[in-house]
Amino acid sequence: MPKSAPLVRVAFLAMMLPTVCHAAKPKELVVEPPTLRCAGFHWEITGDHNGDASATIEFRKAGDVVWRKGLDFMRVGVGGHEFVAGSLFGLEPGTDYEARLTLVDPDGVEGEAVQIVVFTTRREPQPGALSDYNGFRLVPEVMQDKPFVFEQDQQFATLTEYAKASGMETHSILVPGYEGLFVNVPEPREDELYRLEGLDFRLKPGSPAIDAGTVIPNINEDYTGKAPDLGPLEVGQPVPHYGARGADCLQSRSEV
Repeated sequence: MPKSAPLVRVAFLAMMLPTVCHAAKPKELVVEPPTLRCAGFHWEITGDHNGDASATIEFRKAGDVVWRKGLDFMRVGVGGHEFVAGSLFGLEPGTDYEARLTLVDPDGVEGEAVQIVVFTTRREPQPGALSDYNGFRLVPEVMQDKPFVFEQDQQFATLTEYAKASGMETHSILVPGYEGLFVNVPEPREDELYRLEGLDFRLKPGSPAIDAGTVIPNINEDYTGKAPDLGPLEVGQPVPHYGARGADCLQSRSEV
C-alpha cells in the first residue's frame, strides 16, 4: 500500500489543477469603411490561449443566391487585444454586399460562431465630383421632400442617398442652425445685413462640425482634435488676424 500512495497523490493533484479553456469566444465584429473594391474586417476574440483560432469569410452581392469564398482571416494581436482579421478584394464599386463570417477553432467556439453583415463599396467618383467634407444646413422654410439634387434630374431625400448616388459628399454632415453651430452668430434674416461687431464664428463646444474635416497639406495640419474642424476656425487654435496689426507690427516690419 505505501508504494501506491505517490500515484494517488499525483492523480489527486492533477484533479485539483485548474484547466485552461482554449475555446475561442467571439466579441465585437467590425466592418471597416469599404473602398471602391475592397472591404476589411476585424473580429475581436477572447479565450483561444493556444492561438489556433481563425475565421472564414464568404460574400455575395445583395440579392444573389450563391456565396463566394474569400481568403481566410489571420490571427493578430493589437494593444493587448486579440483579433482575427482579413479583407475582401476585387469587389465592384457602388455595390451592396453581404458577408458571412465563421469563427473556427479546433477547441470549439463559445458563443455565436457565424455572423452575417452588410456593407456597400464606395461609388466611383463622377467627373467633376470634387465636393466633400462640407456641412449642410436644411432650412425648414424652403426644404422640399427631396432637397438633394444630382445632375438636375435625380432628387434624394437624405444626404446619405445623395452621396451614394453621386460619389460626392461622402464625408459631409448635416449641421444645426447658426445658433447651434457658432459661438455667436444669429440666424440670418431676409434683407438684413450682418454687423461685424460681436460676431464670433468659432465653433461651439460639442458642435458636429468639430473633427469633421480632412487634412489639407500646408493649410490645416496643426489641428487640435482627431481631425481638422469644418470651417476656417479650428477649436483650440488662436483666431487668425487679417489686415493691419497696429503700429508696432508695421514698425517691426519696416526694420526688417
